Amino acid sequence: MESWISLYLVMIFLFLPETCIASVQNKGRLNLGFQGSQMTWIDNDGLILVSNSSKFAFGFNPTNDVTLFLLVVIHVSSSTIVWSANRDSPVRNNDNFVFDDTGNANLQSGKSTIWSTNTAGKGVSAMELKDSGNLILVGKDGSVIWESFTHPVDTLLSGQNFTQGMKLVSTPNNNNLSYSLEFKSGDMVLSASFQPPQPYWAMGKDDRRTINQVGGGVTSAILDGNAWKIYGEKRVLLWQFIFPDDKYPNATRLAVLGEDGSITFSILQDESKLDSGTRIPQDECSRPDSCDPYFICYSGNKCQCPSALPSCKPETASFCNKDVELVDAGDSLGYFALGFVSPSAKTDLNGCKASCVGNCSCAAMFFDSTSGNCFMFDQIGSLQGSVNGAGFKSYIKVSASQGNGDSGGGGGGG
Repeated sequence: MESWISLYLVMIFLFLPETCIASVQNKGRLNLGFQGSQMTWIDNDGLILVSNSSKFAFGFNPTNDVTLFLLVVIHVSSSTIVWSANRDSPVRNNDNFVFDDTGNANLQSGKSTIWSTNTAGKGVSAMELKDSGNLILVGKDGSVIWESFTHPVDTLLSGQNFTQGMKLVSTPNNNNLSYSLEFKSGDMVLSASFQPPQPYWAMGKDDRRTINQVGGGVTSAILDGNAWKIYGEKRVLLWQFIFPDDKYPNATRLAVLGEDGSITFSILQDESKLDSGTRIPQDECSRPDSCDPYFICYSGNKCQCPSALPSCKPETASFCNKDVELVDAGDSLGYFALGFVSPSAKTDLNGCKASCVGNCSCAAMFFDSTSGNCFMFDQIGSLQGSVNGAGFKSYIKVSASQGNGDSGGGGGGG
């Protein structure tokens, strides 16, 4: 009789819904052969795995649309997302995270794979979430086979080594513009996602950095203590970006590339997130969309349309096969990319204008009469106003049929 009762209980257990048998939160480690959806873990706020100290958690987190979810690593006490597997492809509450017997971790929506570590057959034995916020897949000998720290999205944490080949990419903003941070030409560079990309900040040109050694290109960066340390070949410390707040030398810091194009730095505390007040770039008007496209940004983030430009809304479609003209935007303007790109040509003013008119992709041109440098851009963000009147001779291409308009408005797209 007892054997029949035992068998009956075993059968009930085997056929219980997954939500009843699989919603016990895992601590520190997750073994192979796991799967579950946000609904499976709804009684744990969608969180599947927590670090040993419960500082960070891995699991599902709702988007602004509460019916859609991201698979994330989150700082629990401040609810700050520090990594996401599917930022641009949210899933529904019945879509599954799978950590299968082959050692591959993936996110499934129906028959589609939304995200995968691509680690099948590579000797993975478990998933671990560290108190550093690093999600890792390890082998039986404890070796790291895959880690979230080498696949950043828009955020860097203390101790996370940012190296050549990696890239931070922001969420697109209201103007459908995103930003990226990566190593280019021996420097660490921020660029806007125009075609081609337009750089607007480089660590090597930021006068807030401390120079430890001159010479050599940068190859890696790491948030360490109260500084962002920049290294060259053979781990030689070249520069340091030191934060003025030195009250928390051992705190976990956070660098986030936001949708406004700024990198902001925060300190993750036990119960909250503290903004350090440091921003990159420092000047608001150095951001590509500090104002709307073609508007001029002045100190204090004030935006004004160039008086020569009709309603500050030139045609954004192709100028090819159209009658066009260049309108004079003045000689006291700047543009965020000018200090970071090579000139399109070296010529005189008339030659620069002729080149832009003759190139149907050219939307605007800037000419430096001192050097003869001519810069042409296919797409334009916000312009920069000069307080001392010194700047580039600037011309904006418009359809020949366009007339004058008002010059108000122009709040930024970030």
